[in-house]
Amino acid sequence: MLEQLAKAIKLGLLVHAYLLIGDKSKMLEEALETAMAVNCLFPVGGYACGECLACRKIRYGNHPDVVIVEPRGASLKIDQIREVQRAISFKHFEGRYKIVILLDANKMTLEAANSLLKVLEEPPSGTLFILIAENGDNILPTVLSRCQAVKAGRKDTNMCGDMGNDNRWHEQMRGLIEQLPSIDLHQLLKISDSWNKNRDNVRSILEYLLVWLRDIAVAKISRNDSLLFNPSVFETVVNSDIKAETAVRAALEVQNCQRQIEQNANAKLVLDVLLMKLQRLIRLEERYGESRRCEV
Repeated sequence: MLEQLAKAIKLGLLVHAYLLIGDKSKMLEEALETAMAVNCLFPVGGYACGECLACRKIRYGNHPDVVIVEPRGASLKIDQIREVQRAISFKHFEGRYKIVILLDANKMTLEAANSLLKVLEEPPSGTLFILIAENGDNILPTVLSRCQAVKAGRKDTNMCGDMGNDNRWHEQMRGLIEQLPSIDLHQLLKISDSWNKNRDNVRSILEYLLVWLRDIAVAKISRNDSLLFNPSVFETVVNSDIKAETAVRAALEVQNCQRQIEQNANAKLVLDVLLMKLQRLIRLEERYGESRRCEV
């Protein structure tokens, strides 16, 4: 499976729609492996076990929650997209996700693309769209904007895979969390502005922040360093002043921010709001801790 997809699954960072660009048969294999990974009964590190009942059903093409659509004749037609809409209107039968794989997505008619766009703008919960095309040249730009493109063989050096080999991000995230309660609005907006100016790194920064918050929550709940994304920071995160519940709430805010940016919301505004929400969460926890100490 493509490394970028495996990492997104492992970290819980899946978006609702992907465009896989490359050889049709190879990309279909990648799509099916992704479908197995998200519905596997015993996944390991973002990958499917390949042997459980769900994996076998997907491999042999008889899983009720995996829908594969290919062109009828020369194109993908609007009635096919309408059939997809009907299929995803029902809850998943067995899996955690209902998967829709559209082959030759670059062969959609304009009517079909506009119909699909309506679904992509408000995707049903627990539905993952995987569009496959040898190139994205003939796909409606508005459809492209709702998908995260993944090219065959692509290695994203800004993805979370580099975290374990670079301790700089640990200190950056730790420093951000520690200073948030004490900085004023002007300083907070300057941080947001600096992130927004380097748009290529916004995605990585949010991933780093999400993983840091996740590790805080996991460390405090489990007390098991082997469950952390980066076990080397166990002592730091388990002794953090942030409680597990606050870390989880903060992580949910980061995920919401990621979704809004992926949906082409105003990135600067979304980042401003995110930092203000994180600051408020941490300040509320500090005040609660102080009140508890006063009672004692």
